[in-house]
Amino acid sequence: MRILLASALLLLLLRESRGGSDAWGGQLSRGEKSRREMNKRFNSDLLLATSGDQTTNSIVESVLESSVDIYKTVGTTVSDDRSATRRSEGTRDGAEPTRTKRETVFPYSAKRRMARSKFGDINVGALFPVHQQPPIQTAYSRVCGAIREYYGIQRIETFIMTVEKINKDPRLLPNITLGWDIRDSCWYSAIALEQSIDFIRDAIASKTIRDGQLVSTHDSSSSQPSKAKTVSGAGSGRTKAGFDPSVEDRCGSGLNKPIVGLIGPGSSEATIQVQNLMQIFNIPQIGYSATSIDLSDKNVHKYFLRVVPPDNYQVQVLVDLVLAFNWTYISTVHSDGNYGLRGMEMFTDNARNFNVCIASSDSVASSDSDLEFGRVVETLKKTPKATVVICFCEGITVQKLLKALKDKKVDGKFLIIGSDGWGNRLDVVRGQEETAAGGISVKLHSPPYPGFDEHYASLKPNKTTSERNPWFNEFWQQKFKCYLPGEERNTAFQTPCTASAARFPLGDAQWIRGKAISEATRYPQFMQAAPGWVST
Repeated sequence: MRILLASALLLLLLRESRGGSDAWGGQLSRGEKSRREMNKRFNSDLLLATSGDQTTNSIVESVLESSVDIYKTVGTTVSDDRSATRRSEGTRDGAEPTRTKRETVFPYSAKRRMARSKFGDINVGALFPVHQQPPIQTAYSRVCGAIREYYGIQRIETFIMTVEKINKDPRLLPNITLGWDIRDSCWYSAIALEQSIDFIRDAIASKTIRDGQLVSTHDSSSSQPSKAKTVSGAGSGRTKAGFDPSVEDRCGSGLNKPIVGLIGPGSSEATIQVQNLMQIFNIPQIGYSATSIDLSDKNVHKYFLRVVPPDNYQVQVLVDLVLAFNWTYISTVHSDGNYGLRGMEMFTDNARNFNVCIASSDSVASSDSDLEFGRVVETLKKTPKATVVICFCEGITVQKLLKALKDKKVDGKFLIIGSDGWGNRLDVVRGQEETAAGGISVKLHSPPYPGFDEHYASLKPNKTTSERNPWFNEFWQQKFKCYLPGEERNTAFQTPCTASAARFPLGDAQWIRGKAISEATRYPQFMQAAPGWVST
């Protein structure tokens, strides 16, 4: 439902802006004029940062430095979200590597992660965490983790359904087809930023050629930029043959069309970094799950809107919960990054105003090892009387924390109270149901999307499904632990996928909910409600 709301909000912005875009026959907006001015100064390789354009390099690097530490050459590594800097072998610490040929900003093209687009008259970009983030030890490789069903596959299907519904309604965008371009952010800020730069690059390259600006092309095998060819402007009778052939080779027979707005990414930290880039180019961004309070500052994030409330509201819910149950001695854990850090800061400040004592406070990255999560549990064990743990955490952080509690054989001794990162997600507690029993989490109000359940349950790994969602077959194999002929095979799956073996376990939600309620009675020490508190 939040994806539907985000799409509707972006649609509203598009309708409001129709009179201000030359694509629809109106006057140029100030943002459009700004972009055209930039096109006059920069070539179509703006965000590839080629060695032939020092002005472009310096501007792109200044943008990137304000968002995330990304080194400038192939073979060097990207700093992770905790700002741990690692240099590749052979490069002197602190020294700039020597450029010998055209080099991109990133270790390899974002195209190695699949994308899916269906362009229309106007196009919307979308960033979804289709895969888990790379392990922190190998983050530089950009090889993402396992595929995500709820945050990835289901959100993609919801988004595509929403766009198709808009296009079928003649009242919404009459005579205009809304297109889309979906990218995988892997729930990792650096990758989300890479994909966003890809969006910007496509927009700049497309407008540069369409507007008849100077097009600079480079031979990837040469250290020297090739000669630029000037393409005459509109009305000069230019033909396709008038373009530099190398531009056609690089861009394909049909240029990627620029996006007019972006939906996503999912996490607050990634959203902030992407917004730092998007607002430079006046591209509106709609958040569907980024709840950080920092994003509410319109002086900083001028082109950002969202369909979810900021974290100060759920912080108040968590504080009210603690007071209602008369929990006056607690511990806290939060995920590393903006979401967990800022959320826990607000909770701590509010809780202490009501004389709630915090026995211990710890943080952990969702990509950290089991050993690190074990350390967090050992910290909790040092204050055994603080049996309630407030966890302002992403879902995978809660999942790993529950596993660590189970591994340390202290499940049942601590009660986890989670933020909306946990919500009602089944994947967080799967395998740790007894450890999570009795826990409480906050969930944002998100009504079911009519018709989605029936649509999702009807999906099968066929050509039609894989063409609209290129990650679906990978998800199917992981979901049912089987392999599909012709697909990249996971050697752990030895059984071929069959229709009889593959079905969605629709009863999981009811089983887990009932299990949690029945197990809660085992821990009466947690259920000391204050007078007037009504449990439901």
